[in-house]
Amino acid sequence: MEQTENNEQIIKVLSFILSKLDTLEIEQSRHKEMFYKVRENLTNANDLINQILDVLELENPELYDKTVEQYKDSHLKDMVSTLDKHILEFDEDQILELLTHIVGDA
Repeated sequence: MEQTENNEQIIKVLSFILSKLDTLEIEQSRHKEMFYKVRENLTNANDLINQILDVLELENPELYDKTVEQYKDSHLKDMVSTLDKHILEFDEDQILELLTHIVGDA
């Protein structure tokens, strides 16, 4: 009888652990999707900025040079490459901090 109770407890604990692992897997998948969406949005924003800079280069070369110089000093490019390299290493707090920086810099 005692052996049966122990087996039942072990089964309950294992079931609980497996359900938590499933939950973690689902959450990880959601975060991964969010990162891909953020990256896609950053890429689209970059394309738009490049188009604006092309027009600015023709219309006002001095302002274009000043804008490009400010961009070179920016760390926005580094954030995108960091996002690509470490996409699966962030926890939820780091994700929020990174997104806050991206939105602030954009």
